[in-house]
Amino acid sequence: MPSYEFVLDGVLGDESVAELPGFAATRQRDTTVLRGELSSQEDLLDVLDAFEALGLGLHRLRRVRPLGE
Repeated sequence: MPSYEFVLDGVLGDESVAELPGFAATRQRDTTVLRGELSSQEDLLDVLDAFEALGLGLHRLRRVRPLGE
């Protein structure tokens, strides 16, 4: 299953991260880095829609190796 890393402009609170199950969050100064697996392109689009609904800007998106590899 593909894994992705999202770098978001802004710091996501715990409640917002909880709305994105399966993602590990790292917060740095004024950004949040989320890593997780998505099973389909439709799931990827749903996550991007969630960021937009939360008013978060996407700074970078990249496909990465799964956590633990």
